[in-house]
Amino acid sequence: MNVIEKKFLNKLDANNELLNDFIKIVDNTTRNCSKASLLLSGGTSPIDFYKLLSKSKLNWGKIFLSLSDERWVDTHSDDSNEKLIKDILIQNNAKLANFIGLKSDGDIKGSGWQKTEEKLKKLPQPFDIILLGMGGDGHTASLFPDSPDTSKALGQDTISLTMPIIRENQDIARITMTLKTLLSSRHIKLLFFGEEKWHIYEKAKEEKTIKYPISYILHQDIVPVTIYYAES
Repeated sequence: MNVIEKKFLNKLDANNELLNDFIKIVDNTTRNCSKASLLLSGGTSPIDFYKLLSKSKLNWGKIFLSLSDERWVDTHSDDSNEKLIKDILIQNNAKLANFIGLKSDGDIKGSGWQKTEEKLKKLPQPFDIILLGMGGDGHTASLFPDSPDTSKALGQDTISLTMPIIRENQDIARITMTLKTLLSSRHIKLLFFGEEKWHIYEKAKEEKTIKYPISYILHQDIVPVTIYYAES
């Protein structure tokens, strides 16, 4: 494992440290390269971080943003991660950022998926930073332990950047970056809060298992992973 754990007294300190680390990496990339690329997570945990990041004085015109995963819903829906990123992050200084969403017109297992794969070719690679979260069931991105599609998305032989995910007893289909794609990055940052999630994280550190898909991120030596955690 190639994991650094950063534990903080509160969420504000965790978000500020994550912000400082983001700025250092992205600023260095845009100073030395023409473009930088970031994959971001949805959910509630990173919202305060995105508000801080939107005000940072980065060269946003050189920064490309996309998502680690998305619900296959209209991009104006409150369930859409794209809507969250546009409403919260792509504001203030970050209005100049280049955003490529994962939702496309068409069927998630047909033409829509192929359109998403095609437009993602515009993203500079390797990704400079991938920001991930972790659910209370040990999922990350849309790699859920209760989906039969997850094992395929975790396979290292897949050639696609993304994979459709259908969950048992769930109406909303999802699309996720595959494990191979997530590990095609320079840095992975994992942000989560709360004692319950720390307990799940500790379980995932014990072994690589589909029971806790986040364990596939932790049990690898391809890309460094930094944990940003606060109990409350």
